[in-house]
Amino acid sequence: MIDRGDGVNHGIADAANLAEALKAVCDGKVSLREAVGTYEAEVRKRAAPAVILSREACLDAHDWSKIKSGSAAVLAKRALISKEG
Repeated sequence: MIDRGDGVNHGIADAANLAEALKAVCDGKVSLREAVGTYEAEVRKRAAPAVILSREACLDAHDWSKIKSGSAAVLAKRALISKEG
């Protein structure tokens, strides 16, 4: 499977941000509903571009003619070299 490798980075950020949100709930600073709502909004805003680029990379990887130097596909450069060689 070809992807951009963003998942683990977002997973780490998600875990850290969720832990902070739950700590704020335990400390009585915010309600659980508010903490989860804020956390989910941040996740959506941060991850949306990565989801779009990952989808583009996946679709490009299944149509080699679309892969070019500006492609989101991780293997774009390798694919171009193998086409030329």
